[in-house]
Amino acid sequence: MFSTRTPARHAPNRLTRAASARRGELIDLTVSNPTVVGLPLGDGPVLPGSEGRRDALYAPEPRGQPAAREAVAAYYAGHAVEASPDRIVLTASSSEAYSWLFKLLCDPGEAILVPAPSYPLLDALAGLESVVLVPYRLPPEDGWSVHASAVEEAALRLRGEGGRARAIILVNPNNPTGTSVSRPEFERLVAFARREGLAVISDEVF
Repeated sequence: MFSTRTPARHAPNRLTRAASARRGELIDLTVSNPTVVGLPLGDGPVLPGSEGRRDALYAPEPRGQPAAREAVAAYYAGHAVEASPDRIVLTASSSEAYSWLFKLLCDPGEAILVPAPSYPLLDALAGLESVVLVPYRLPPEDGWSVHASAVEEAALRLRGEGGRARAIILVNPNNPTGTSVSRPEFERLVAFARREGLAVISDEVF
């Protein structure tokens, strides 16, 4: 399901394994975090209101601070949705989330199915990531409702033209129409995505 932009191997390389085996014997000159190399910090707090040395340690969490991810998981649990904090990733904005997802799922030139009409920023974000957006129609005569059949038709039409869809964007509620997908249509759409090996990007920011 993932693009070739993501590394195929995630195991430590030979240099990392060798350095780990001699931990404590080597001075790692590649460390760029000044808070872990033994520089003196003094006795007082590093910043007003901080708790001293503990706050001085820079330990970034690439998925977001654990306490924040736990709060998100608790929110979902309150809505009867089980979501482990380990499977939650926080980003600086929805635009950043889209850029990560586009790179994760698509090689350059591959397609994502997107509602039409929808949020115009998606076109710019897709262009930046070399991704093609293929619209599926929200019919005005039916109140701009989302129909799984329209998604299926767009995907099959793309396949007939030699293209390849990798994901379906679902904006719920949609911007600018304000419409939401019904439960039956959502379940049919998810079933189609499973059969076709497509990811579903559910944008619920609005």
